[in-house]
Amino acid sequence: MPNDLQSDLSRLVARIEREDAPLAAADPYRPYFHLAPPVGWMGMPDAPYGNPATVACGWQHCLTVPCELTQRGGRLRRYPVKELEQLCEKPVSPENAHIFDMELRIFYPGRLVIRGAAVVEWSDDEVILSLGGVSGAGRTVRYARTQAQTMRILADASSLEIFINHGETVLTTRYYPDPAARGVVLDGGTAQLWSINRMEITDGISR
Repeated sequence: MPNDLQSDLSRLVARIEREDAPLAAADPYRPYFHLAPPVGWMGMPDAPYGNPATVACGWQHCLTVPCELTQRGGRLRRYPVKELEQLCEKPVSPENAHIFDMELRIFYPGRLVIRGAAVVEWSDDEVILSLGGVSGAGRTVRYARTQAQTMRILADASSLEIFINHGETVLTTRYYPDPAARGVVLDGGTAQLWSINRMEITDGISR
């Protein structure tokens, strides 16, 4: 069942649809915005970057994983629903990480390199996500002003979702590593990794 925050979000989406019905009707992903728990839209149509790898396959943007919205200490948090743990298949070694779910505990300032295509760096008061020219397809750097203690990272074939301090801050981006590239390199903490299976959504129902 959705909590109060998720119910508020559902009402907001319904209001947007009423006030801009033509735009809502033209969006093929709009039905999924009513899922409970909610999903987000991982796409910015007017941004100065693209998605060449997926456009070549006949599609462009994508949805985030379903998340739960909670409030703690006066701050809104967004974190993957517990059911996503069912997608985890088996533990994977850092050098073989490909499509994975990672739980990272941070001990001191450091960095994480993901498949040679994305770099996450953290200090005492900031987290920086950097992407290369090819892997970012025009995307460069994302910043978050926060002191990271933990991170959960969901790395798909063309997307990264980074949940800092149990969703207190979230960095989300598309990225395009070499399909054959594997491995993560970590300094500044310890991590557990699992390979993950895909989630299918059919007629608004995930399975």
